[in-house]
Amino acid sequence: MRSILIMILLLPFFFNFSYQPDMDQVNEARSLYLENVVHTSLAYAQIKGYFSSTDIQSLQNQVANALGYPAGDVTVTATETLQTRGEPITLTISIPTRLAFFNLVPATNHATITRSETAASEAILNS
Repeated sequence: MRSILIMILLLPFFFNFSYQPDMDQVNEARSLYLENVVHTSLAYAQIKGYFSSTDIQSLQNQVANALGYPAGDVTVTATETLQTRGEPITLTISIPTRLAFFNLVPATNHATITRSETAASEAILNS
């Protein structure tokens, strides 16, 4: 009886350790998705020379819908002023990761997945 009780008490820890690689793969897939979105969006913004507020809102909604987050949890920071040819344009997208086995992890222990990239603007200012 004692050994059965010990097994029952240790079972959640066993499941936690056995499912941790799966949870890490989900977070890695989210990270790769963010990296792809940042890279693709920055390539389009290089031509314009900046990100408009509509572009930023669209990115925020796109990431939120694709990854299943509320739009308010997705943070998008980008260059919103016109940058002429050769000046840097940056884009940073961050999402919280709340993936834990049975949510046993305290709320203060959540990490943030952030992807950021900088590229040179290709916009030519018309005189």
